[in-house]
Amino acid sequence: MTKTLITLLISILLGTIYIGGILESETSVSELTIEQYINNSRYNMPLVSLSK
Repeated sequence: MTKTLITLLISILLGTIYIGGILESETSVSELTIEQYINNSRYNMPLVSLSK
């Protein structure tokens, strides 16, 4: 359980940094990257729940 919480915290921190970097870049690029990030998050969710 602790491992899952740590993984989640790291994911949130990385996500925040990632999105912060996107917002600084051009709009057309950021829209694509945000979509990719959301899609990646969907694929990563099952991995997080399996690691409990």
